[in-house]
Amino acid sequence: MNPVDPLAGSPYSAPIMKEDYVLKGTPTTLQIQLEKEVAETLKQMVEFTRFGESEIINVAVKRFIALHSDFLPRKK
Repeated sequence: MNPVDPLAGSPYSAPIMKEDYVLKGTPTTLQIQLEKEVAETLKQMVEFTRFGESEIINVAVKRFIALHSDFLPRKK
């Protein structure tokens, strides 16, 4: 199994680009609460991929924002 792309060869996988997980903007700290199962899964992902928690969460939130632009106020 490829630690950079654990789903390599799967028809559902897209190549994981390491540069996609680099924090590019000015970092800030945000304290959040997660369900226990989500936090445990995140820890497993960090151990398996060697990406940091911040990097994985940053990409996940960016993808959530891209899919849910309806959660943002309308631009005038």
